[in-house]
Amino acid sequence: MDLTILKNELKTKALEIRQTKVELSKPHDAASALKQCQLHIMKSHIRLKHIAYCILRGTPYERIEKPREGNEPNMDIVQQFIREIQHGQAKDVCACA
Repeated sequence: MDLTILKNELKTKALEIRQTKVELSKPHDAASALKQCQLHIMKSHIRLKHIAYCILRGTPYERIEKPREGNEPNMDIVQQFIREIQHGQAKDVCACA
């Protein structure tokens, strides 16, 4: 997969996250809990894919983020994204693991 395509995908996902946050700022209804869950999954997914994107561009992980203790990314999923991107097989992977 071309890194430009991945960059555009990350931008699109970030826009979705922002829109979902706006929706959640309105009065809560029955669908709010589901949207909250979807937001959490989207944020986790984009974080891991962003880390993979940066690593592929040559940025060492230490410069990408400094997570607080207990909030380290699942590097197995990041490595899976990297392999898929390198082989042009990028697809969505559940980042909630």
